[in-house]
Amino acid sequence: MTEAQYAEYLARMRASLPAARIIASGVGTAPPKPSKYRNRRTADGFDSEKERDHWTLLELRARAGEITELQRQVKFALVVNGIHIADYVADHVWREGARLVVADTKSVYTRKLRMYVIKKRLMQACHGIQIEEL
Repeated sequence: MTEAQYAEYLARMRASLPAARIIASGVGTAPPKPSKYRNRRTADGFDSEKERDHWTLLELRARAGEITELQRQVKFALVVNGIHIADYVADHVWREGARLVVADTKSVYTRKLRMYVIKKRLMQACHGIQIEEL
């Protein structure tokens, strides 16, 4: 198929589709679905701008020597009586002296979600870790 034939084919396809389905990014593609909690993912891979801002602050604290062992997206297995119940993924984990700090960036709304509350309690019961909410 030549370029001219392909252009003609695309023109026919556009003409046969309803105008609402034709968008600038391509023929017949739907617009991206909004995020579940209306947060905006950042270009550098963070789930929200708030999470990225907290990470930036923590990086500065690590460079200043206030905290050590700074990590992102650390997975904890939640096991009760030898049965794996779920995994909890913490946004940020670091050490302040000997103390391990596990932190999660949550909005007022997401702090109240049932699944988060259950996992937060399981972290306390399984690992003895109290999650700090940023």
